[in-house]
Amino acid sequence: FMNFLFEHKAVPVVDPDEGATRPRHNFTRDLEFVPTFTTDADVVALQDILKYEGLFPANTDSTGWYGAVTKKAVEGLQLKHGIADATSAGFGRVGPKTRAWLNSNYN
Repeated sequence: FMNFLFEHKAVPVVDPDEGATRPRHNFTRDLEFVPTFTTDADVVALQDILKYEGLFPANTDSTGWYGAVTKKAVEGLQLKHGIADATSAGFGRVGPKTRAWLNSNYN
């Protein structure tokens, strides 16, 4: 029997107001999870914003694919800013409410 002890290390949170250049983008359409790998310039911009918000892994390239990691980060953004919750139909999707919030804060 082996007993492993894993130490929890806090991940530093980057303050968006310190040092990082605030990303800018105008979102004109809905974005959502795509199961097959496709790239999209709007999703690259979204991922950059999610990184700036501290919700997307900083050590991951913005690929433009709206996969599971991006969906989870969008859910975090929606929860963080009161846009949607797990019971909302658009949870994890950049629909009208999330797009409006993104455009009012990052356009």
